Amino acid sequence: MTRAILKYFIIFTLNILVLLESTRVDVEQLMDDLSFISVVNVYDKNLMILSISLLVTLLTSMLLLFFKPFIEVYLMYYYKLSFYFLINLLSVSTIYLITRVYGYSRLYIIFYLILASLFMYVLDRKN
Repeated sequence: MTRAILKYFIIFTLNILVLLESTRVDVEQLMDDLSFISVVNVYDKNLMILSISLLVTLLTSMLLLFFKPFIEVYLMYYYKLSFYFLINLLSVSTIYLITRVYGYSRLYIIFYLILASLFMYVLDRKN
C-alpha cells in the first residue's frame, strides 16, 4: 500500500514539476472551459496545474489497473519498463490533449516519462 502511494505521489510530483518548470505553459484554455463554475476560482494557474497533475495520476492508476491482466502476455515479448513508459505516455498525452495544455517543454516531458517509468519499475520490482 505504501509503495502504491509513493508511486503515485512521485508521478504527481514529477508532473507538477514539468508544468511549473515549462516557461511557456498555457492552461488558460482549461480556465476558460471551467469559467462557468463559480464555486472554484478557476483563474488560479496553480490550481489548474494541480488539477491537471491529479488527472494524470488518476488516469495512470486506472490504466495500470485496466492493463494489469495483459502485463503477463506483454512481458512474454517485451520489457516491463517499456510497458510503464507506454502507460505514462498514454496518460500524459491524453490528459494534456483533453485539458488543452500548450507550451510545455518536450524535454521535461521526456524526463518525466523516463523518471516516472523508472520509479514505477523499481517500486514494482520490490513487490
